[in-house]
Amino acid sequence: MRCYNLTTARQHLAQVTALILDGQQLEQIPPEVWQMPQLETLDLRRNAIKVLPETMGELKTLKFLLLGNNQLQQIPQSLPNLVQIDLSANCFSLFPAALAQLNLLQKINFSSNRLHKFPNLTFPALKELNLSGNKIAAFLLSATFLPKLEKLYLSRNRLEKLEIEGVFSTLDTFDLANNHLNILPDNLMATPFLRHFYVSKNQLKQLPATLGHCNWLKTCHLAKNKLDSLPD
Repeated sequence: MRCYNLTTARQHLAQVTALILDGQQLEQIPPEVWQMPQLETLDLRRNAIKVLPETMGELKTLKFLLLGNNQLQQIPQSLPNLVQIDLSANCFSLFPAALAQLNLLQKINFSSNRLHKFPNLTFPALKELNLSGNKIAAFLLSATFLPKLEKLYLSRNRLEKLEIEGVFSTLDTFDLANNHLNILPDNLMATPFLRHFYVSKNQLKQLPATLGHCNWLKTCHLAKNKLDSLPD
């Protein structure tokens, strides 16, 4: 059962599977949440929540936790086995290492925070990682840490250095737009099934010839760089 207000949710605590309280000016997690044994989706975007309680780990059935546009700076160490988490537009300056303990996590939205560095943490099931709108200057894309990654968003950062290690046979979308890159890694062939590649608004003077090995490429945005030629 999906509920869009606490009044209805209180009447059906045992049946609630999705609680949507987007933009309710909440400052904390409603206590009724702990009485919802079937809760799978908790949407608290666009509120004023500053702290998550350690008891979040008691929500064993929770799969989707949406907390974008709040005032969070950290998250508890004990979290449920999430599939998706949205922490966009909060106040994080460090990436929470606790997320790496969630082996089922498939999607992370960490855009529009204050992150300067993305740590080398292993996410065995992660398919989508959104780090757009942070302050990251260097990024290591390693198949050791992100073996199943399909979509990576790094636009609107301060990227000057990008490294790729290993082969990403599942990577479909790679967004590097609006950064400070003046060179791309030579081993773009490590993303053989790349379909959507965005590098507009950088400082690129040339493209690696290995881009031609991405035979599945359908979209390639190169606008507002310093290119004077393209690879054969």
